[in-house]
Amino acid sequence: MLSAVAVPFTGDLPAPGAGDVTYRVTMPPDLDFELAGGRQTVEGDLLRVTLEQMPERTALAGSGNCGPGRYLEPSRYVQADNGEIIAQAAAIVGPETDPAVRVRLLARWVHANLEKRPVIGLPDALTTLKSRKGDCSEHASLFAALARSLGIPTAIATGVTLQHDAFYYHAWNEVCLGGQWYSLDTTTDQLPADLYHIRFARGDIEQQLMIGGLLGNLEIEIVSPPR
Repeated sequence: MLSAVAVPFTGDLPAPGAGDVTYRVTMPPDLDFELAGGRQTVEGDLLRVTLEQMPERTALAGSGNCGPGRYLEPSRYVQADNGEIIAQAAAIVGPETDPAVRVRLLARWVHANLEKRPVIGLPDALTTLKSRKGDCSEHASLFAALARSLGIPTAIATGVTLQHDAFYYHAWNEVCLGGQWYSLDTTTDQLPADLYHIRFARGDIEQQLMIGGLLGNLEIEIVSPPR
């Protein structure tokens, strides 16, 4: 599936250090994706991605302005209520109570402790915790379970990201801190995720199935700065 969803792009990459990038995204009109929200804003066929500034610390936790409560709940593939998940998350963060610091500790641990390799089958957090291996989907589901077990609202984002000369299918995470959503990628160790992560769906791992509708039907043009 990784190679099948490769999307060549047109246009020039922004200069290093750019704070945002604008894409023209063309896809079938009958596909319903969650392009707007968080760091992504949409106007017509233009999608702007703005790089977030993740806070070093934040005293605010919980789901105040973070949207649906499902981002704190366990699910079939994100077993945030499992005893092993809860114990592992507690061991990673230790006595630290600040949610932003906890996010960094969890992200660092997932990146450092999972072998980067493809895994056959649907990813689930508990299996990944035991096997300590997986691709982007396993990284995203395990991080989501660990973070949710600590009361940090966490979504799995699915879409595409730039690798070398094309965009490819990818999964990463979004966390809510102090009522604001921030992206992070534990597979590539990015906090926040770079400007070339384009989200099409968010929620739990089942959202990945929606990406199948993009196969061969997605065009991406970089138009930033606008012309």
